Amino acid sequence: MVCKMKVLFVVKKIIFHEYFGIMYLSAILKGAGHKTDLLVVDKMDVDRKLKEYNPDILAYSITTGIHKYYLDLNRKIKAKFNIPSVFGGPHCTFFPETIKEEGVDILLMGESEYAFLDVVNAMEKGEKVDNISNVVVLKEGRIKINPVRPLVEDLDSIPFPDRDIIYKYSNLGKLKINGFFSGRGCPYACTYCFNHKINELYKGKGRIVRKRSVDNFIEEVLEVKKRYPLGFVRIMDDTFILSTDEWLEEFAEKFKTKVGLPFFCMVRANLVNEKNARLLAKAGCISVAMGIESGDDEIRNAVMKRNITKRQMIDAARLLHKNKIKIMSENILGLPSGSLEKDLKTLKLNIRCRIDFALASIFQPYPKTELAEFAIKGGYFDGNYKKIEESYRFGSVLNFSEKEKRQIKNLQDLFGITVAFPWMLPITKILIKLPLNRLYHYIYLIWRAYCSYLKMYPHKTTLKDKWLLFRTMTMRDD
Repeated sequence: MVCKMKVLFVVKKIIFHEYFGIMYLSAILKGAGHKTDLLVVDKMDVDRKLKEYNPDILAYSITTGIHKYYLDLNRKIKAKFNIPSVFGGPHCTFFPETIKEEGVDILLMGESEYAFLDVVNAMEKGEKVDNISNVVVLKEGRIKINPVRPLVEDLDSIPFPDRDIIYKYSNLGKLKINGFFSGRGCPYACTYCFNHKINELYKGKGRIVRKRSVDNFIEEVLEVKKRYPLGFVRIMDDTFILSTDEWLEEFAEKFKTKVGLPFFCMVRANLVNEKNARLLAKAGCISVAMGIESGDDEIRNAVMKRNITKRQMIDAARLLHKNKIKIMSENILGLPSGSLEKDLKTLKLNIRCRIDFALASIFQPYPKTELAEFAIKGGYFDGNYKKIEESYRFGSVLNFSEKEKRQIKNLQDLFGITVAFPWMLPITKILIKLPLNRLYHYIYLIWRAYCSYLKMYPHKTTLKDKWLLFRTMTMRDD
């Protein structure tokens, strides 16, 4: 097939997580005869890559926080190279006004695999993109926002993600731990998450929660297993057990017999029951991620709208442990209307649930989320979104004192190891008061690497594999 357009995707760096948006876009573009490649900024000479590849389009997928980095990078590139740029991702979906930023030519909103293909096809033919669904452009100085197209209902119709575009520039294809999606969409309205805004955008445009067929999902896993040294499967759906009992029963039978590898998935405490916990174990589930988020009932349910009780989390943890499934918890510290004492309640709830690997992030008031608006109205945040950094591993931007911010950051880094060794709790309360942030962060990185290999993603490996995973998991992700 003759190559048509050359698209260059741009990422800052690659550590442990695949860029699924890019991989799906690349697969669809390649299927239409276009050529794709990747610019990894922290590994490559940017100018040299651009000259050698000579792309027709630069493509960026951006989230709030790191969007500043990519917009600045794009301006610098455009000052030297006359290459059209297309921006997509969550930040663009919620901030179509990004199209006004210097150097941004076309912006995409929502699920945009086929919208991007339409854009590339139109540019190849020299046609305008002004009326393509999901596209935002500047027209005579005004923002023109086209409506989003209906959601893709048949996920089996979407080609498997192009892993080569990411794996050839990283160690991800060698780690033996690979990510997959069996479905899309989340029906919940947690106030700190963007999903409720996505659901509003797509109201009347199709089913929010969609699932691939079991056979289609397993076919992709087997293809990856054939091409790469796959040893452990990470199922990255927001909530894997949103599946019907019939889907999960079929999955448990076929995954065990046809794939036969251990896997990780994400669950929600109020959905865990005797039957699906047993089916997960039968299929080969070794570990799950489960959101606890806050140990304070008022914050968790009234402020964050999780609508999950402590009893549901404790019971879910008990059922998972009963089926020999380890639990990684997700928690948020430094919440608006929160305090250090409330964050310690979160730590104590993790201990009560006997969490195997507790992760904590620091709340970031991402624009246009309900919780960010709550923070502004309550006087917890001054509304200056420019303060938001690239990663939630940076400190709080809320109106806590510097002393409180330091303690929240220290608690974040010591959170997991304290949950694992509850006798440390009195000591941790003292340690977080000390100005040893850098030391605590390295403790966190080492603890994360240890838990990832031995608890969350255990699989058969050589000594070389162990070292590669340890080195990857101890890399700073902020």
